[in-house]
Amino acid sequence: MTIRVRVVTPITTRDERTHALARELCSPGVQIDVVEISRGPAFIETADDEARAEPDTVRQIVEAERAGVHAAVIDCMGDPGLEAARKAVSIPVLGPCQVSLHTAAMLGERFSIVTVQPSTVALLEERVERHGVSGQLASVSSIDVPVLELETNMERVQALLCEHALRAVREKGADVVVLGCTGFLGVAEAIGRHLRDHTGEQVPVIDPMRLSILTAVTWVRARLSRHA
Repeated sequence: MTIRVRVVTPITTRDERTHALARELCSPGVQIDVVEISRGPAFIETADDEARAEPDTVRQIVEAERAGVHAAVIDCMGDPGLEAARKAVSIPVLGPCQVSLHTAAMLGERFSIVTVQPSTVALLEERVERHGVSGQLASVSSIDVPVLELETNMERVQALLCEHALRAVREKGADVVVLGCTGFLGVAEAIGRHLRDHTGEQVPVIDPMRLSILTAVTWVRARLSRHA
C-alpha cells in the first residue's frame, strides 16, 4: 500500500518551500502532496486569522479523506481547525503545534519556542497550557519579522533564530528548541549547529512541519486511525 499524506496549508498563499519539503519526504510507498485553502487569510498572525482559516481547512481535510488520503497535516503552528477536522473525519489529522510540543516535552526537561511575530507569543503560550506541558516551558520569544517576509529575508531570519535560540539555552535553561512557525522551513539543522558551536552541546531543534509529516507517516504505518 502506498501511504498518502496530504498537507493542508490554511492560507491562500502558495509557499513553494512547503511543496519542496513534501517532494523531499516522498519515498517509495509514501506519497505526500500539498493543497492551499481557497477561502481564508493570505497569512496567519492572529487568532482572527486562524478563525477565518478554519472552515476551508476542515473542508479540504474532509475532501482528502473522500479521495482516499490516509492522513492529513495542517501547515500552521496555530493548528487551525484541528479539533473540528478530527471530529469530521476518521483519518489521523495532525497539527504541528501539538506534535512539536509533546515531542519537545519527551526530548528534554525544558523547551523554548522561538516564533515569528509578537502577536503569536500569547497564542503559543495558550497552546502550551492547553496541551498540558506548561511545566516544561522555559520561554517563548519572537524575532519580530512579518510572516510574508520569511521567504525574502531568510538569511536575516536564520540569524535572528540562532540568536534567540542561543539566548533560550543560555539564559532560560532550555535543552530543546521549537521553531514556532511552520514558515521556518529548512533552518533547523543550521540552528542546531550554531547551538553546538556556541555551547558544546547537542540541542534538538524541532522543525514542526518535517516532524509532523513524518509522524503522520508513522501513525499510518502503525494503523493509528479510527477506521474499522
